[in-house]
Amino acid sequence: VPPLAIADIESVKGQQLWAQSPAVALFVQRAQAVNPNFSLNNENVEAVTELCQRMDGLPLAIELAAYQVKYFSPQAMLTCISNNRLDFLSQGSKRMPPHQQTMRAMLDWSFDLLSPELRMLFCQLSVFPGGFTISEAQSICTVENVQQGLIALVDQSMLEQHPCGGDNPHFQMLTIVREYALKRLEGLNDLTIPLPAS
Repeated sequence: VPPLAIADIESVKGQQLWAQSPAVALFVQRAQAVNPNFSLNNENVEAVTELCQRMDGLPLAIELAAYQVKYFSPQAMLTCISNNRLDFLSQGSKRMPPHQQTMRAMLDWSFDLLSPELRMLFCQLSVFPGGFTISEAQSICTVENVQQGLIALVDQSMLEQHPCGGDNPHFQMLTIVREYALKRLEGLNDLTIPLPAS
């Protein structure tokens, strides 16, 4: 499922516009399902919008964050997720399928569907803090066909491809996905990967 649109807090000053974004609307709907007294208001609309941004607009991540309204205000959630998003998103409704009850479970499930070569490529790409081109990926990745691997990871929704000027496509991991991939990379003890040039 692709990320939902979120109004940019910095450029959009109207709280009404933030409230109209699909990501914020999903958060409010799911929050009210666990806490009927929750409502979007002037005190929390900015925090809810920022939460949706920090969840990369991912519907499952937004739903898991909204579930926490049972325990935390949106402002408190922002403090909680500053340490580790994946840990914070570790509690969801038990009515959901097991692989959708936490963000880590969903990413584990997706990771396990990848071939060993794609797993390696996915982990290696996490060293890029921003986006990267095919040639940049080829300069540090050890798999045989990096371009084919990038296409496969886009098809598996583990990477996003963004249009950019020039002939080189630009790829990027969502922040939550990159955090997960970095943790997986730490587990590959026998792997030495050069960091990309700044």
